[in-house]
Amino acid sequence: MNNATESTYTIRIATGGDLEDLLFLLEIMHGKAAKRNARDGEAELLQTILKQPLRRLLVAEAVQGIVGTVDVLVVHNLSRNMAPWATVENLSVDPTMRRRGIGRALMEEAEAYAQSYGCYKIQLISNDARGPAHALYSGLGYNAHVTGFRKYLADVEHV
Repeated sequence: MNNATESTYTIRIATGGDLEDLLFLLEIMHGKAAKRNARDGEAELLQTILKQPLRRLLVAEAVQGIVGTVDVLVVHNLSRNMAPWATVENLSVDPTMRRRGIGRALMEEAEAYAQSYGCYKIQLISNDARGPAHALYSGLGYNAHVTGFRKYLADVEHV
């Protein structure tokens, strides 16, 4: 358990029962603050994600429910003496619970998971507009010393 300002929460692996809360947090991350019902196939997809080897979908759970999430994936690698690497995606914390250490705790747990597999690096990409998130990443020792490129293969507004 982590003690954060005005709240206590635990970090754990997500379960199928977390779907609605996960969807809400992911909507927030994409600038949409409305809750929505699960669409056809999302419950099955969550089960597929949870079963993927070397992937860990984490949640922060407080008294009021799931208040944060992060997804970490370990990737096998032929370079770097076959040391794997990890990538982090979809870090999101409920806006009413931010600045209480939840994002930091989720990232630290993601790092611990990557370290347990001997990953030589952990990386993430973040939208340029997410200044507060960048401050968190910098405070955790992440450096923006590379140039990243992204190409969307689908219309992200409709995906």
